Amino acid sequence: MLVGSLPFNGPSNEAVIAAIKKGKIIHSNEMIWNSLTAEARDLVELLLNVNPQKRPSAQEALEHPWFRMAIEGGLKDRDLSSALDNLKKFTGYSKIKQAMLGFFVQNMLSQQELNHLAQQFKEFDKDGSGALSPQEL
Repeated sequence: MLVGSLPFNGPSNEAVIAAIKKGKIIHSNEMIWNSLTAEARDLVELLLNVNPQKRPSAQEALEHPWFRMAIEGGLKDRDLSSALDNLKKFTGYSKIKQAMLGFFVQNMLSQQELNHLAQQFKEFDKDGSGALSPQEL
C-alpha cells in the first residue's frame, strides 16, 4: 500500500505464489520504497515475514514506531501523504484497500480534514444514500 503496488510480483500466478512462499518481496518502484522512512520499511518487512511466528500480532504492529510517529503527526508530510497518493493509484479495489483507506481516514486525519472530506462526500452523494453510485461520480 505504501508504494502503490503489491509486494509480491511475477510474470504468472505461479511465479507470484512462489515469491509469496519464499517471502521474496519485489519492490516494483525502488525509488518510492527508498523514499519511505526506515520505520515504514521495517514495519512492512516485519508484517510480510514468511514465518508466522516471527510476524508481529496486530497489537504489536500497532505499537510499532511507524504507527506511533504517524499518530503523533510526525509523518504528515512524508509516508502518509505519499501512501494515500499511492493507495489512490493502486489498481486493485480489494477489501484490504478499502479497510486501509478507512483506517487512514479515521486515524490519521485531523478533525478539520475529516469534516472537509465529509462535506465533499455529501456534495457527491446526491441521493443521500451514504454510498456513491457511478452516476453520482
